[in-house]
Amino acid sequence: MSTTGFISDIHSNYEALRATLEFFEKEKVDQIICAGDIIGYGAEPNECIEAVKGVSILTVFGNHEAAITGLYPMQHFASHAKEALEWNRDRINADNFEYINDLKLEAVFDNRIKVVHSSPVIPQEFPYLMTDGEYAEALVKSAEKICIIGHTHMPAVFYYDAPRYHFGEIVTDTFVIEKDYKYIINIGSVGQPRDGNRRSCCGIFDSQTNVFKIRRVEYDFMAARKKILMAGLPTFLAERLMYGT
Repeated sequence: MSTTGFISDIHSNYEALRATLEFFEKEKVDQIICAGDIIGYGAEPNECIEAVKGVSILTVFGNHEAAITGLYPMQHFASHAKEALEWNRDRINADNFEYINDLKLEAVFDNRIKVVHSSPVIPQEFPYLMTDGEYAEALVKSAEKICIIGHTHMPAVFYYDAPRYHFGEIVTDTFVIEKDYKYIINIGSVGQPRDGNRRSCCGIFDSQTNVFKIRRVEYDFMAARKKILMAGLPTFLAERLMYGT
């Protein structure tokens, strides 16, 4: 199997997840990996968990899973996020709760790709990698050649050329994984993008060609918005889907 699809930060947005999985099918992706936050914010947690269970060969938990299973304090969340988390927690069925409760904090795939929701340095604290300096520090300390993350809801790619002590950012959406580089690849968010682009975001890696692609996928955001409003969740969580913020 040479092509792997990467998803993260679905956040109970089944409309976005379904469109992304259909996109993976069209792209003939061989296998799928999830970097956490299947639930939270949106109105269809069970549908999203069951879909991920059905397709993902490897899934780690995010801060939202950690929060509802008691591994991460709820007070770290804003009021609207906490309200949605509590709503999600009350509706997740027993089998799906057991599934997310058993997820691991981090995992290594194919001996060179680390999958973790936030920083590979202190993943249990779920820090946000936002600045060049934060990415650089994590890259230097990371052991694996490639680290796949999410958490910020904003796609980003940084690399470290260790022999030359050179750190940089890749701003194209298609690039080649170089032999001597280390990478942290933030694959953005499927269900709640925050980079000003409302389309779902995902990644595809071809291990034969070493080409990695960040891709955007159109989905019915108005349907997802309506479900949030009908569930009585905070209006803000519905409206932000329209703008990718």
